[in-house]
Amino acid sequence: TPTLTPAPTLTLAPTLTLQVGRDVRPRSMLLELAAQVINKPCYHQLRTTEQLGYIVFSGLRCDLGVVGLRVLVQSSEVDAATLDARIEAFLLTVPDLISEMAEAEFDNHRQALIDAKLETDKKLRQESSRYWAEIPLGTLDFERAKADAEALRTCTKPQLAAFWAEYLQAGGPQRRKLSSQVFAAQHALPPPPAGVRCLDGREAVLACKRPKPNPNPNPIPNPNP
Repeated sequence: TPTLTPAPTLTLAPTLTLQVGRDVRPRSMLLELAAQVINKPCYHQLRTTEQLGYIVFSGLRCDLGVVGLRVLVQSSEVDAATLDARIEAFLLTVPDLISEMAEAEFDNHRQALIDAKLETDKKLRQESSRYWAEIPLGTLDFERAKADAEALRTCTKPQLAAFWAEYLQAGGPQRRKLSSQVFAAQHALPPPPAGVRCLDGREAVLACKRPKPNPNPNPIPNPNP
């Protein structure tokens, strides 16, 4: 009986996450505005213009009540380290994108988010899902959509620019970045950063997780027997 051997993966993909912090208003609304503003320019630059990969995504990330901005590119040709660098290069252009944006365009982005939040649930399942999403985190913010919309109405373009400079711009005082990179077999791994230990393969990971032997197995003598 013939057997099928799966082809080796050719995908290379960095996921760049910029963590902002706890989900609090109005900061989280400025993050949503930032994601809204860069969505189409990010796709146009990385997918259409530079043709770096077959999948380009940008949007929000929320982990246990901590929010951030995520950008993902998947490619079969360009290595993950280069893709990460090109994502960073695009992000450097965002301050100019914000400053050159007309007030009417900013208002359109803000209103689109408000309309999406205030959209009426079409099914009971949608409404119950929103409520249940609040319970595991203990936030119990059951009127989140209305409160988000009110906070969005007060957000301004200067506030968005200041938020980007503080949390998302390279070198910003509150910037926290995680870059998760996947390399296909035909691409060599880049050299590790200084002071970083790399674990290559399953056995190396398991060995790192095993308990280390006690360097001083002899018990400490009791000074007061």
